[in-house]
Amino acid sequence: VMLDMTSDTHAGLLTGLSMGKIVRLMRTARAAQVLRVARFRTTIGFIDDVILSENMGSMAGIGGLLFAQAAMTHVLACLWYAIGQWEMLNGYPSWVARLNDVDQAAGRERSTAYLYTTASHWALTQFTPGSMEVTPRSALERAFTIITLFFGLVMFSSMVSQITSAMASLRARHFERNRRLNMVKRYLREQRVSSGLVRKIIGYLRSFGYASDRKHLTEREVHALQELPEGMLRALRYETTFPMLAFHPLFRDLARFDRDAVAQICNSATDEIVLKTEETLFRFGQAARAMYFVVSGSLSYTLGQSTEGVQTVQRRDMVSEAVLWLTWRHQGALTAIVPSTLIALDAEKFRDALRHSLCK
Repeated sequence: VMLDMTSDTHAGLLTGLSMGKIVRLMRTARAAQVLRVARFRTTIGFIDDVILSENMGSMAGIGGLLFAQAAMTHVLACLWYAIGQWEMLNGYPSWVARLNDVDQAAGRERSTAYLYTTASHWALTQFTPGSMEVTPRSALERAFTIITLFFGLVMFSSMVSQITSAMASLRARHFERNRRLNMVKRYLREQRVSSGLVRKIIGYLRSFGYASDRKHLTEREVHALQELPEGMLRALRYETTFPMLAFHPLFRDLARFDRDAVAQICNSATDEIVLKTEETLFRFGQAARAMYFVVSGSLSYTLGQSTEGVQTVQRRDMVSEAVLWLTWRHQGALTAIVPSTLIALDAEKFRDALRHSLCK
């Protein structure tokens, strides 16, 4: 519509060739913007997919909306400046000419940076209730302003609603966590619990997710995954489990010769275990049933029944490998220093998977 108005209004001033170039230029710019918006949406979708934290996801969504607003402001500012400059060069009144007249009367000259920031300021006022001294000076500028106002009416209301929704979601999550913590504090206060133990309990609850997002989510906690087809679920378990098992040379070499056997081990013989701070996985003398791979966190291993010989067990470390090959009892105790996640490889199911692979 704007192109037709431009053609009718300025037919006497421009040749068909120059107008054709302008039309092609504007169409190319529009196509480029469409591609940029599509690429931006794809990028935001990818970021939303890979971010696991709900809080970080909400903040990324708000940041994406603000970035989109800034990008649209830049595009509108460039178009508004281009229209004003084009009108002035062709002898029509424009907002750029008006500013130049004012500056010439005052004996000064405005820079391009000032004109761009002025155009950006004008573009922002089309999305918000703000106002400024720059106004349309010609029919083309007024038509562009009307189109921008309609566009801003839809986009601004949509962005405000999305940002409000994201902020409300953040507040709701924080409110629920604070409510649960306040209930714990109230109970401890009514029971006259010592301040030292209160700080220890509240600190523990905060570290384990009552006041912050957990760093690691287990498959059992994501109920929607159970709706996946068996083949897709097996592939998922292989990709989430094998990278940890591959730190052991046995499983790394086994995957080269019999990938199906390793996939079967990942699918049927492994399980995820989440330990809270100061929670003990096993103690000295207990019958061992699994080998453990540390996925995240930090644990302390105490050899024997004494407090000496304490070792720190961290990501990529392995514990109790001997249970895979013989009847074994734990020779120490393993306790989480911070919230930790481990992969447990069941010894009996591991041997069953190997026998099944050898009998093929």
